[in-house]
Amino acid sequence: MTVSKWPGNALIAFSLGLAVLSGIPHSFAATDTEALTKKTEKSTSDSKEASKAEKTAKKAQARLEKDTKKADRTEQKLEQQVQKAGKATEKIERTAAAKKASAKESRTASSTASDEASIREQLAGITRRLASGDAKGLSNIWADDASFIDSDGVLTKGREALEKKFAALIAANGRPHFLISPQNIRVITSNVALSDGLVIRQDGIAGPAPETRYSMVFVKQGGNWLISSATETELTPQTSHEPLQALSWMIGEWSAENNGGSVHFTADWAAHKRFIQCRFEMKASAESPAVESRQVIGFDPRTNEIVSWHFDSNGGFGYGTWTQRDRQWIVNATGVQPDGSTSVAHNLMTLDDSNGFSWQSVDRRINGIPVGDTKALKVQRMNKLSSK
Repeated sequence: MTVSKWPGNALIAFSLGLAVLSGIPHSFAATDTEALTKKTEKSTSDSKEASKAEKTAKKAQARLEKDTKKADRTEQKLEQQVQKAGKATEKIERTAAAKKASAKESRTASSTASDEASIREQLAGITRRLASGDAKGLSNIWADDASFIDSDGVLTKGREALEKKFAALIAANGRPHFLISPQNIRVITSNVALSDGLVIRQDGIAGPAPETRYSMVFVKQGGNWLISSATETELTPQTSHEPLQALSWMIGEWSAENNGGSVHFTADWAAHKRFIQCRFEMKASAESPAVESRQVIGFDPRTNEIVSWHFDSNGGFGYGTWTQRDRQWIVNATGVQPDGSTSVAHNLMTLDDSNGFSWQSVDRRINGIPVGDTKALKVQRMNKLSSK
């Protein structure tokens, strides 16, 4: 058996024996033995303390790890709660935005319906005032600077002039019984609206019958819808299989110049003469960039009238209805500009001969505000395209 495997006391006894055998006095040996015993006991105690400290450290480490994991779980839980709260907030915001948009749409729809009802009432007021012979009341439905082109092509401008015209009409024909029958009412902006329809005579022997077609621009002033401009044209049923034949003179290339600016356009048949397609190029000056636009002219069998749609390279677009009076064409045009502003006008095209016509835009308004008439522009033919 090796010494390292002996018990502690046996090792001490063995050491004492060696000391005696070596001739060391017993007292010295005993003293050394006692010191060795104390050192051994101290070492054992230190070992126990170290072991205890190690256990304590491990427990502390375990607690720290446990607390760290608990803190991580708490942090994750908080993050989940924050995300959940964020989603809830987003949902609340979306719901609020949707409710706000819905309320706005409801207000807009309600406002539009109210405006349309007010315009219908004004149109009905024309019938009542004509039947009662009230020229003054009839003129009050019109704006101060209003204009009216009657079915004979006569232009009357201003409320006072209109009152005189209506008084003369009543004096000459008694109290006429006409029904204003709107086919369309379109509220373009909060202060501009359009209406077109039929004027029907109610006292004819054969019963009520359409007499003319009307087109009106209304503006809202002081909370009331007033007629800003109106055009009345004879109602002529379209029986031709080629309803656009009356515009065949347009086919070709045209140009005009004015104050350094220029316009060049080409009109040609499309889709077996069911449509006319026009391509425009306009320049404000020789140095300015060209603005291109397209116009398509067609026929609407529902209203028995020629209509057009136009689009330009700046993003503007619009719509027009065409009526003919002898050698003049009147286009009741509405448009939307790239900035959202709206425009209305009567564009007049008066034929001089087969190779030229004059063009003028009158009764113009932008966002309901009058902007004045343009000067007549002379347009000349450059080339006549094939009519096939």
